[in-house]
Amino acid sequence: ADLFIHLNPLVFSSNFIYFQYSTYLLILLGFVNGLYFIKNYLDLKVWDQRTWIYSFLFQAITWYLIPGIYELFYWFTGFYYYLSFHLAILLLTLIKLNKKNRLAILINSVLICLLIGSSEVSMIICSGVFFTYQFVKLYHQKWRPDRVSILYFFVWIISVGLVLFSPGNFIRAQNHVPFMTAMTHAFVDLANLLKSLQDNPITWASLLVIFMVVNKPTNFIIWTPQQVVGFSLLMIVSIYVAFIPMALALGEKFIPDRIQSLLIMYIFLGMTCLILWAKFKFIKNSSNDLFAFGKTISLIIFLVCVFFNKNFNQLRREFQYDLAKNYALENSKRFDFLKNSKVSKVSLDPIKNRNTMFFREDISTNPRHLWCTCIAKYYGKREVKTKFN
Repeated sequence: ADLFIHLNPLVFSSNFIYFQYSTYLLILLGFVNGLYFIKNYLDLKVWDQRTWIYSFLFQAITWYLIPGIYELFYWFTGFYYYLSFHLAILLLTLIKLNKKNRLAILINSVLICLLIGSSEVSMIICSGVFFTYQFVKLYHQKWRPDRVSILYFFVWIISVGLVLFSPGNFIRAQNHVPFMTAMTHAFVDLANLLKSLQDNPITWASLLVIFMVVNKPTNFIIWTPQQVVGFSLLMIVSIYVAFIPMALALGEKFIPDRIQSLLIMYIFLGMTCLILWAKFKFIKNSSNDLFAFGKTISLIIFLVCVFFNKNFNQLRREFQYDLAKNYALENSKRFDFLKNSKVSKVSLDPIKNRNTMFFREDISTNPRHLWCTCIAKYYGKREVKTKFN
């Protein structure tokens, strides 16, 4: 991911048309991957109407629940976060299929490598949850690992090593915060993340829809309460650990929305598992007739909540006042000015057309900042920064 960021010619350019293509492609791949995930985990046929209804519902929840969904597609590193989540659920799907042929093992190995390298959040959560599962599996095998588990472990070790010793880390780590300060800062960030999730009414409307609509698949394994508690604690601890490196090295005053969005997607996936576990364990006869009224009411609640949702109103405001369009035009002119400038140290005017959806963070006034360093290298300048207001 570091390599792609630093070598990608589309990252800092006055032509944003290619970002549109990547956005459309990612949305399409995300829908297909979500459909594949739902089909296999709920044991449905591909042309079953429920498969498509659940898939569209999954996309609607993602688009309206996630606060930084726009940054995921329009910020220069954002699509790695969206992609890493879909790599994770694709890996879950292939593990569920439990195929042991060489092609499946090769694909899983590549997915683990890409997942570890696509974002620090996915690296930590995958390491915490997936590999704890591998150790539990190893325990039940009486500490006699099979060759596939050994291969996955070595792929994981090599991938983590590539990330930890990547040259990009030395560019990003501009600040070094005391360890205990970072631990406290990470705890506050986790609390704020959970609060933002809890405060969003569409979260609970979405979980209600899932509870009412999804029926128990065949051959579904009900976990014990101990396993559920262990999984939940593992998720929370992994998410907390994901905040620590950001607090230690980056010295950011806040966690960007695109990173929070990735964490919320993982949390929502975990909450969905808990909701369905509770339904399948404690409600034995959930016939369609019993839940028909509940399904209708929950879908109405979900649709109503969409119109009161922050993302929906944000989107409407952006297009109503052309904020995103005006920003794109102004930023394009700035990059044209940078490209044609003959001096080695360039100071850009700060953005006047502020918006709340796309590119909310301007280029830093500190020329040592990661983005400024990348832009300067891309355009062959010694220094690039934004002027003080």
